[in-house]
Amino acid sequence: MPNLPAFILTTLFAAIPPFPLPQPLQTNIMRKLLLFSLVFFTLPSAHSQSTSLFKPIKVDIGMGIATQSSQQSGIAVYLEPSYNFKDYKTGLRIETASVYMKYIGSTVLTADRYLSRKYDFRPFVGGGIGSYSVDETAGCGGGLLTGSTGRSTNPLGGMLRTGFETSHLRLSFEYNMVANTYVHDYDDAGKLLGTTIYKNAYFGLNLGLCIGGGKKKIKPGQRE
Repeated sequence: MPNLPAFILTTLFAAIPPFPLPQPLQTNIMRKLLLFSLVFFTLPSAHSQSTSLFKPIKVDIGMGIATQSSQQSGIAVYLEPSYNFKDYKTGLRIETASVYMKYIGSTVLTADRYLSRKYDFRPFVGGGIGSYSVDETAGCGGGLLTGSTGRSTNPLGGMLRTGFETSHLRLSFEYNMVANTYVHDYDDAGKLLGTTIYKNAYFGLNLGLCIGGGKKKIKPGQRE
C-alpha cells in the first residue's frame, strides 16, 4: 500500500494549476524540487522509533566558502539553533555571506533528514525557505545619462543542502536560491533607460561545530 501522505500530496499537486512563486523558484525544476521535498519528508523512516537516540537541543556554528563562480567567491559565517526529533532536525539558520562585492544576509527555516543513526557518520539531506537581503557594495551604479537609479530584490528565497555529521563536526554543501537584483536606470525626466540584472544565487561549502545534540545513553531494549 502506498504511503498515504505522499500519495495525497502528489495527487493534490497534479490537480492544481501552476501557482506563483518567487523569482528563483518559478522554473519547473524548482517546482519539482519543492514537491520532492514535501513527499520526501513524509515518507516513513526505515528505522522509525517513537524517540530519538540524540539529545534534542543543538546549535551549529561555522563558516565556509560562498561562490557564484571560480572568479566570484567569498566567505560565509552562520549560526543555526535546532531541535532534533526521531530522524529529523528543524532549525533556524542565520547566515551572512560575502560574495563578489555584495553581502547576502539570510534567515531561513530549515529541515534536515538524517539517513543514519551512527554517531560517527550521519549523512543528511535537507533544505529550507526564508528571507534573503542583498547589499551591493559596487557595480550597481548608473551611466553618465542616468538621473536616478532604482533597484529591487524579492526577499523570499530557498535553500537545498546535503552533507554529513561526524561526532561534533558538520560538513554541508548548499545551494541558496536567492532572487536576482534588478537595477533600473532613469533619466532626469523619469524615462527608463535600461535594466541590469545581477544574479545573487550562490553555492556554499560550510564546516561547522555542533554544540549539544549528542547521543543519549542507550536504554535497555533500545536499538541504534
